[in-house]
Amino acid sequence: MDKRQHIVVVEDEAAQRQLLFDYLTRHGYRVTGFQSGVGLRRMVEREMPALVLLDIGLPDFNGYELAAKIRALPWGRGVILIAVTGWGQEEDRARALEAGCDHHLTKPIAPETVESLLQSFDPAFRRTR
Repeated sequence: MDKRQHIVVVEDEAAQRQLLFDYLTRHGYRVTGFQSGVGLRRMVEREMPALVLLDIGLPDFNGYELAAKIRALPWGRGVILIAVTGWGQEEDRARALEAGCDHHLTKPIAPETVESLLQSFDPAFRRTR
């Protein structure tokens, strides 16, 4: 997986979305941010991202359902899905994994936490700057 492949941040909270977007782009990643699941659904019709940071509590979609729909698509098995949510109980983590997410992060999250997680999935995500 090439580091320049696409990372998508789906987060309805503008400050959190911008923080992740700025951090990831500053460190050489190609990033698109959406405030809702609608934007993600439209984008994936044209391009498959390498990784999606997916807020679970979106205003228009349940993130668990969106994760399951992504996994059901032919290309959806290859994308890395990371649930990002304010819900951090063990049952929340289990539900995210059950929906097809590879990992679960509880808000607020530091961009450095995301960076560390990216590197654990694939060395191609190691930053060069």
